[in-house]
Amino acid sequence: MKKFIQVLAVVTPAALAFAAPAYVIASAAPAAAAEAAKSQESVKKGLRIFNQVVGHTGRLVASKSYGDVAHEHEEIIEGAEILRENLAGDMKTKAEPAIVKAVAASTALKDISATKDAAKTEAAHAAFAASVKELIALFPADMHPPAPK
Repeated sequence: MKKFIQVLAVVTPAALAFAAPAYVIASAAPAAAAEAAKSQESVKKGLRIFNQVVGHTGRLVASKSYGDVAHEHEEIIEGAEILRENLAGDMKTKAEPAIVKAVAASTALKDISATKDAAKTEAAHAAFAASVKELIALFPADMHPPAPK
């Protein structure tokens, strides 16, 4: 029995030293996976906002409801914040210039629509739609929102 206790005294710390990090890694992995999934869903939401605004502003421009375009720009700012908060690493670096371009195009659309010049507003919307299309194209196909209606 004394031998058994001596063996346990030697083996137990070694076993704990091996098992503890494995337990920490095993318990951290589901949390990291859940965080990544949450982040991925948030990125999809940000892209969906951009896409929806393209569709909605297109309808507003077509119906010459220029007064509501400014509110849609606020939605773009929200979508950009969601993307910036949830992108990381290379993807954040890669997407940031496209986010900046899309927000700038939305700002231009907002400003031009205030003039109520139909031709200029339509051109600004086309540029905005193209910038959002470029942004979305940076992401894998499974992240793309459906085309605007």
